[in-house]
Amino acid sequence: MVGGEFTFEVSDYDEKTGLLNQRGLLKTLTQLESDVPGRFSLLIADLDRLKSVNDQFGHDAGDKYLFDAGTVLSTGVRTERLDLVAARIHGDEFAIVLPGVSDVEILELIRSRVEQKMDIEDIPASIGGRPHKDGEPIDVLLKDSDQMMFLKKRQRRQAAFEALPLPKKVAGWAGSKLLRYAGINPPRQ
Repeated sequence: MVGGEFTFEVSDYDEKTGLLNQRGLLKTLTQLESDVPGRFSLLIADLDRLKSVNDQFGHDAGDKYLFDAGTVLSTGVRTERLDLVAARIHGDEFAIVLPGVSDVEILELIRSRVEQKMDIEDIPASIGGRPHKDGEPIDVLLKDSDQMMFLKKRQRRQAAFEALPLPKKVAGWAGSKLLRYAGINPPRQ
């Protein structure tokens, strides 16, 4: 690990995935901020289907889905030259910390690779993030990375909607407007 050794306690780990939890993630980011400011990046991943897995197949299947997602996120792009730290921060959100990665283009390649690997494993996720800036508080990095993830999520939903055949798009538009007119707020496309 770049910047020194980390000491974690049992309470720093997520029981469902075995990855670090939010507390462990914050320890990692704080240590990196101290040891190698501006020389690491953060990606936030939000699983796109956890609720439907839980609803259709039960919470045991949802727990397995979380475990599988954590496995892909923690090993999907790890190489001898690329070290990373993965964490489940809450619900269906995960984080990937990339020590030594501070270039935006390299980070985008990694982000794209992770997203593709998740899609291949049939665990679609929206992933966004950015490099840490020297002197920047960790909470700003977390907030910005989270916002970038939500932007990617909107882009993925829009792309999926655009890929639909025209009759399904029309039905989606009409259905949404009719439901809203009736006072029901359907999920956005």
